[in-house]
Parts: sequence; structure tokens; C-alpha cells
Amino acid sequence: MQTTESAGFPASRASRAVRGILGWRSAFLVLLAVPALGPVGVILAQSFDTSGLGEPFRFGVGAWRAVLGAPETLSTFTTSLLLTARVPAGLAIGFAIAWAVVRLRVPGHQVFEYLCWFAYFLPTVPMVSGWVLLMDRDFDIRSPGGIVWVHLSLQTVPLLTILMIPALRLLDRSPEEAALVAGARPVRVLGRVILPLVAPAILLAGLASWIKALEAFEVEQLLGERVASFVVSTRIYGMVSSEPSRMAEAMALSMIFLLTLLGLGLLYSRALRWRGQGAANRGEGSSGARPSYGTLLRRSVSVAVGLYLAITILLPFGMLVMGSFMKLFGFFALDQVWTTSNWSRVLGSASFGASLRATLTLGLATALPGALLFGLIAAGMTRLRGPQAAAAAVLVWLPWAFPGIILGVAILEVSLTFPGMRMLHGTIAPLILGLLIRDLPIGVHVMRNALTETDSTMADAARISGAGWLRTFLRISLPLQMPALTLVFLILFAGAIRDVGTIILVAPPGFQTLSLQTFNYISNSQFEMATVLGTIVALLALAVSVLAHLLGRRLGSVRSAVGTRA
Repeated sequence: MQTTESAGFPASRASRAVRGILGWRSAFLVLLAVPALGPVGVILAQSFDTSGLGEPFRFGVGAWRAVLGAPETLSTFTTSLLLTARVPAGLAIGFAIAWAVVRLRVPGHQVFEYLCWFAYFLPTVPMVSGWVLLMDRDFDIRSPGGIVWVHLSLQTVPLLTILMIPALRLLDRSPEEAALVAGARPVRVLGRVILPLVAPAILLAGLASWIKALEAFEVEQLLGERVASFVVSTRIYGMVSSEPSRMAEAMALSMIFLLTLLGLGLLYSRALRWRGQGAANRGEGSSGARPSYGTLLRRSVSVAVGLYLAITILLPFGMLVMGSFMKLFGFFALDQVWTTSNWSRVLGSASFGASLRATLTLGLATALPGALLFGLIAAGMTRLRGPQAAAAAVLVWLPWAFPGIILGVAILEVSLTFPGMRMLHGTIAPLILGLLIRDLPIGVHVMRNALTETDSTMADAARISGAGWLRTFLRISLPLQMPALTLVFLILFAGAIRDVGTIILVAPPGFQTLSLQTFNYISNSQFEMATVLGTIVALLALAVSVLAHLLGRRLGSVRSAVGTRA
């Protein structure tokens, strides 16, 4: 056997190199474990803390007894689970839209895809005002049914459509074309050919959406006058914000809920890796001629999809803008219905300027370092192999299971109790930390896909020439991934300006983003002011969604070109 010395390398130098490799990989996994497991540890420890504010830690199980012994706990979880019934309906509608956009390529398919991106970036809180104005007279929208409908139209269907469009684009067209040539009807092709091929992607998207449905907060808090106290996220918010605060009980309830979601998160991570391996093994692609469907079918489906998206996205958005010009929100029988005074009052107030500055500051302070950080994490993950790669994938996806309100509680507790973090309490640093942890999975996922699907010839040449890993990343990989970095920046920026659940408990006094201020206006039934702020935030989301959609299509084109060259 050839020894290290015979190969020309001293044994000590080789051993140091091995230890160095193992060292950076171990350190990398430890750093990933901090945001993934840190909130869990904080919540678990504080759930056993029975001390008062400012007192040293005192162990006790009183909070767990109170939570487990309360009859509301079971009803809370039951109601939260029942409200996720929208996910199966969202899967069916989202798949139908994705099929129409990708496989049928109906007239207006690009517009339909963009509308889903627009809905994804739209802030949920102000859009609630649009639905209230549209439906509150004839339909009791402040009810479980109203909550399900608002979520289904504004979040569930757009998200699931976006998640399933790439899977349908990667399908080989040959089996579909062969079935059509053989005389199979389009419905039979859909059920016997396309659905079995994309079933793993559908199940994966459904699991991801189900996790997000369980942790919803804003819509339940605003519309759930009958159920808000019995939804897990809103009950936790009520415990923390009550006087006196029931922090330990909120932590115990959060821990129970978090363990449930973490189990789903682990299942999601495992399913994601399984689907990636399966896709690689099947060799899926977009080869083959594009199947031809009848003109009548394509036009009919286009009309149906257009009507659905117009009703669920454009109509409430239009009502939101209309409400901002109403003298008294919801009253159309007044002598003078319309006015611009709402805009004058909002734009002329000092609070608007402060909220706008806070929104832009938080968005930029989160998106700029976050895009670079997620790029570095993704680059590090591409160098891991075997169990270490699997562990890193699990750690990165675990924050997907963190509800925003629970993550905010954990960040608040850290900033109040940990000595090194107390100096940051009252600043926006805890808000940035919470938002980065929340968006870690999606940001790293986008960057990792971009890195692994880009030709690595130039990076390999730089490393052979003696350039270090960090220099190669900064001078070569980073410029090549600028479209992906910009897309991650836009996702982080949009998430920061529309977020409420993660930052509502952590925001320092006097610091209110436009979304937080809109949430407070709606909570106090000041809909006239809320719709003005909501329209402004929605227009910001419109600009971000246009850029994100264009970048997403550009990344798709680049990946297709890379796949063709390969």
C-alpha cells in the first residue's frame, strides 16, 4: 500500500490537512445548528423558568401543568388543524393552474404566472381589508370559513402554483406526446401520465404548505373574532402580550407546537432529498416536442384560470385601493362616498415618514447581508458529502417549521436574558436576526440550486491555479451568481417589509414598519388609514414581484442552457 510519505507528502502535513478539513466542516455544521436548534433550546429552557421578570432562573413545571391541564389546549390544536383543510383544495387548484401555464401553455400563461408571484409578494394584512370591504356585507368573513377563503386565495394557491411550476417544467414531454398521438384525451393524459410523474412534487409542495398553514397568525388574529383565542399562534400572542405576561406558559405551548412542526420539517427535508435523488435517477428533463392540445381546450382553460385569478387576486387588490379613497370604509350610501383626505392625512403625518424609513431600513438591513450570508452557506454546503451534507440539509430546512410568532418569542427571550444580547435589546438587530432565521431555508435553497447548476469550469481553474476557496467564491462564483443573489435579496426585502408575526413582539418602542402600522390600524378598526398604508405596501410588493419574476425566468433560462450544454 502506498504511504503518505511515498506519495511525496509528509505524514504530519497530511494529517494536519485532514484535521483542517474535518475542523471547518464541523465548525460549519455547528454554525448552522445555532439558528436551527437555538430557538428550540431557548423555548425549552424558558418553559421551565418560573421566575419573575429580572429574577434569576428558577426551575419549575407549573407552566407545563397549566398548559397541559387546560381544556383550551386540545381545542386550540384541533382548530388549527381544521383550518388547514384549505391545503388539499389549494393543491388541486394550484396544480390545475400550473398545468395550464406549463403544459397547456394557454393564452396569457405568462400573465397568470406573474399574478401568482404578485400574490406571493403581496402583504397579507392590507389585503384582508380588501376582502372585508368586498364580502363583509353578504358573507361573514370574520369566521373560520372566511379565514380559510382568505388564506386560500392570497397565500395557499399562489404558493403551491409557484412550487409546482418548476416540477412540471422538468418533465420529459415524450410520454405526454406519445399518449396524445395514441389518441388519449387530455384529461386521461393528465390523470394517467402527468399526475403519476409529478406526484412526489405535489406531496412535497402540500407538506410545505401544510406546515405554513399550521403556523399562520395575521389573518387569524384579524378575522378570527370567534376562533382567534383557539388558534395556537394567536393564543401564544395573547399569553405574551397579556398583563401580567404569561411567558412561561407561552413557551410551554410553543414547545408542544414546535415539536409537532419540527417533526413535519424533518419529514419535509427527508422528502426533499428523496425527490432530488429520484429526479436524478430518472433523468428528468424537458426533451421532446411540445405536446399540442386543441385550441378550444386551451382557450376555455385560459378563461377559467383568468377568472379565478382576477376574482381572488385582482378584485381584493382593487377593493383595497378603492377603500383608501372612501370617506367612511364600507359605506357606499353616503352623499359623498369618495375623498382624497385619507391620503392627505396619512402622507402628511409624521408617523408615515417614520414608518416608511423603518420599513426601508429593516428591508435593506436584512436583505443585503442576508443574500451574501446565504450565498456563503450554500457554497459551503456544496463542499459537504455524505452524512455531513445530509445533516446540513436538515439543519437548513428546520427553520421552515418555525412559526413567526414563536420565533419572535424566542428572539425576545434571548434579547432579554442573555448578557451578550441585552445591549441589542431595543434595536433592530433582533428583528434582523429573526427575519434571517425565518428566510434561511428558501434563501439557501435558491443559492444552492444556482451554484450546483452553473458550469464550474472557471472556479475549478481558479482553485488549480492556487486561489483559495473564499477568494474563488468572491471573485468568480459570486459574480456568476449575481441574478440568484439579486433574487434572494428581493425575497428577503419583500419578506421584511410585509412581515408582522416575527417582529410584532420584538420591535423596539417607536419602531413601526408600514405592515405593523397597518396591522394596528385594522385591529383598531381604522380601515380608512389602513387601506392607504396597505396600498403603498402593495405597490412596493408589485415592483418587487416584477423584478423577482423576471429574475426567476432568467435563472430558468440559464439553467436550461447549462443543462443543454451538459
